[in-house]
Amino acid sequence: WGNERSWAMKGGIVEIYGGLLAAGKTGEIIIAMPDGDNSAYENGCSGYIAFSCGSYGDYIIKDFIGEIDARYRTLPDRQHRAIDGLSLGARGAMTLAFQNPGMFAFVSGHGGSYSYLIEEMTNADWARLKNANIIIYFDHSSNDLVPGYLESSRDLNKTLEEKWIAHEYREIDFPTLDSHNWPFWRQQVAVAL
Repeated sequence: WGNERSWAMKGGIVEIYGGLLAAGKTGEIIIAMPDGDNSAYENGCSGYIAFSCGSYGDYIIKDFIGEIDARYRTLPDRQHRAIDGLSLGARGAMTLAFQNPGMFAFVSGHGGSYSYLIEEMTNADWARLKNANIIIYFDHSSNDLVPGYLESSRDLNKTLEEKWIAHEYREIDFPTLDSHNWPFWRQQVAVAL
C-alpha cells in the first residue's frame, strides 16, 4: 500500500526522471501524485478494498488536475497530460484515461489489475477510446504472483486487440519476488517516462 509520497520515497521517481532528463531521453515534465487513500482512484468503493470508498475518480478529473494547472506552469491541455500507475493505481490510471480519453494523450500502467475495467467499459466507451487516439502502454511481469493480475493484463491486451485499439503491451521476465514490487515498477516507469 502507499500514498502520494510512495513514488518519491520508495520508487525513486525523482532520481529516475532526473537521470532520463540529464541523458536527454525525456523532456521537462511536472510529476504530480495525488493521495488516493489506498483506493484504485475510482468513484465508489474499490472492488478489492471495501474500506476505500469515495469519489476518487471525480477528485482526480475535476479537482486535482485543475489544481495542478492553476498552481504550476503547465500546458493545460490533453496533448500535454499523461497518467500512470502501478498495481491498483495502474487500474485507476487506465480507468480514468479510458473513461475520460479527452483528458489525456498518454496512459500507462505497471502490474495492474484490469478485470473490473474490462467489465465496466461499454461499447460506447470502447468506441470513444478508439477514436481518441490516446497512446496506451502497459506492462506486467510474467512472474507476478498476485492472483489474477497477470491474467487481467493479458485479457486487456486481448480486448484491445479485438477492438482494434492501438496499444503496446509488454510482458517482462522479472525475478518472481520483485515482480509485483518496487524493483519492477522502478524499471518500468522509466519506460513510460
